[in-house]
Amino acid sequence: MSRIRGIEVRLPKDVINNRKNGLDIVKNKKEDLTAEETDQQQIKELVSKLPKLDKIFELHRKIGVGTFSSVYLGSLRQHHGLAEAERRWFAIKHLVPNTHPARVEHELRCLQEMGGQDNIIGVELCLRHVDTIVFVMPYIPHRKFSEYVSSMDAQELREYLKALFVALKRVHSFGVIHRDVKPSNFLYDRENKRYLLVDFGLAQRISPPPPAVPPPPPPHPPPAHANSNIRKRLRDEVMSITLYLKHT
Repeated sequence: MSRIRGIEVRLPKDVINNRKNGLDIVKNKKEDLTAEETDQQQIKELVSKLPKLDKIFELHRKIGVGTFSSVYLGSLRQHHGLAEAERRWFAIKHLVPNTHPARVEHELRCLQEMGGQDNIIGVELCLRHVDTIVFVMPYIPHRKFSEYVSSMDAQELREYLKALFVALKRVHSFGVIHRDVKPSNFLYDRENKRYLLVDFGLAQRISPPPPAVPPPPPPHPPPAHANSNIRKRLRDEVMSITLYLKHT
């Protein structure tokens, strides 16, 4: 129903539906056209809140988004003139501002303690200013699970699952459960056979971590009389050599 200058006009249902559909199409096209622009705007907002990040890294585009964070592809500014293959790439994770500090601390501790080996993502750097926090982590090229799962043979699937179990074994050895294991959180670089378990934002500790192994005690210095015996033997050898040289 529509009102024109106080007069009620009943429009046919097909006209109303076409109008709604037309608006939806325009809206969708607008969203498609501005998706990249929206990402770039978010990058600008992030670096404006965290100037240190902009001084060190160049953020290129958004490569992931979740409930508690967004992830951007970044590279070192000092490598700006290099070819893409020669640059070092990073995954820069921006946590949403309302994330509880205890959750942030726990995720960072997981990355520091268990990351960097056994197919677990590590952390290169953490930057913070007020409520803006980012984790700078290594990046590996990967594709969506749906793009390669149908072409995996039995051997490749065994290797994939073994790599995942290796990562989970290490996580569990620290008394932690990941709580968000899924294909999108287990990155697979198929060409180079590399794997990374990522996103410890929901990880939970269920038992205390194993005690740290104390370093071995330093070796005891030899007793004083041993040092004197060594010096005496060296002195005798020097005297013997001196006498030999005199008589030759």
